[in-house]
Amino acid sequence: MTSETRRKEILTRDNNRCRACGFSDTLTIEVDHMVPRTLNGSDDSDNLQALCHFCNNVKGNVLIDSLPIRDAIVGFGSQEEVTENRLKFQAYVASKRQQQIDILISQARDWKSAGTRGLIIKRRLDKLTTSGISDKIMQSIK
Repeated sequence: MTSETRRKEILTRDNNRCRACGFSDTLTIEVDHMVPRTLNGSDDSDNLQALCHFCNNVKGNVLIDSLPIRDAIVGFGSQEEVTENRLKFQAYVASKRQQQIDILISQARDWKSAGTRGLIIKRRLDKLTTSGISDKIMQSIK
């Protein structure tokens, strides 16, 4: 299956709407990996969801719970509703990101207390998150 065929399949399944904010524009809607590829997420349909460019950038590399598929609409949706949903989604992702960072900080502290060298801890963290976040975690466990 080509990537464009897969994209159309996912957009059709998700009613051509962003699952996070409800925006509907088939030309700019993107297919997101719920479990990001960088965290070994698959290209299976059950790991893919439609997100608009804005919400996909907000989500980034954060693991979030599966978002519900929104009902089909005509047009792009209510701008007020889309904006409100985007703000809620930003807050949700920020909360999930902080939860994941807290877990990684705890793991890094456990590794450090077990005598694991800093360079090895940094390499482990780099496999689990972005280098910017792993740098912050390393600073917090010094």
